[in-house]
Amino acid sequence: MTNNSVKGTYAYDKAFLQAHTAHTIELLSPDSSSKLLLSPDYQGRVMTSTATGDTGASFGWMNYNLIAAKEKKKQFNPVGGEERFWLGPEGGQYSLYFKAGDSFNIAHWQVPPIIDTVSYNVAASGADHAIFTQKAEITNYIGTTFNLDIERSIHLLTKQDLENKLQTTIPINIHFVAFETQNTITNTGQQDWTQEKACSPSGSSACLPPRPKPPSSSPSTPYPTHVHT
Repeated sequence: MTNNSVKGTYAYDKAFLQAHTAHTIELLSPDSSSKLLLSPDYQGRVMTSTATGDTGASFGWMNYNLIAAKEKKKQFNPVGGEERFWLGPEGGQYSLYFKAGDSFNIAHWQVPPIIDTVSYNVAASGADHAIFTQKAEITNYIGTTFNLDIERSIHLLTKQDLENKLQTTIPINIHFVAFETQNTITNTGQQDWTQEKACSPSGSSACLPPRPKPPSSSPSTPYPTHVHT
């Protein structure tokens, strides 16, 4: 791979990901300053973003060596990404990460493929949004099997969107990128999910590189909004 962009910039990470994965999606503001780089190969993750165009700082952390590797790891592939979908619990009798009968030892811990190695389908995409979908069947430690549909939507927010959510006015000299994600899981099985069977919680997690001034994540209702300045 030949990448003439400066490492640490959005352009560098975009070129790298395009060279090592089959498909990427970019969301961008009308002036192309705010950008998100999404990966269907990695479960519709927001791999990185920037507030100041291609030459601006890349806010997401990516595991370059693992992404470029020809073989996947057996237990878990921590490729990084600024924001991604996650399932739990990881431990205990309702765990989705241990097989029945195995001891709760890290040697037996296995991340479900649906949030590790499975690609997601692109159901819709536009300049400022994308929707990813996938189906899954997961069995927890006590033997309960969950059949589910996953839908993950990502929206790049405008200045007006962000001002409304934060109930403030953003000064004209502030550069920012903000996005909102919504993860929905739907029961497609024959049985209801109950507390006794341990319905699986879902959430999101993030990998960000260390910076002198860390970016902020601002919670909003009902979905998380991520803001970088």
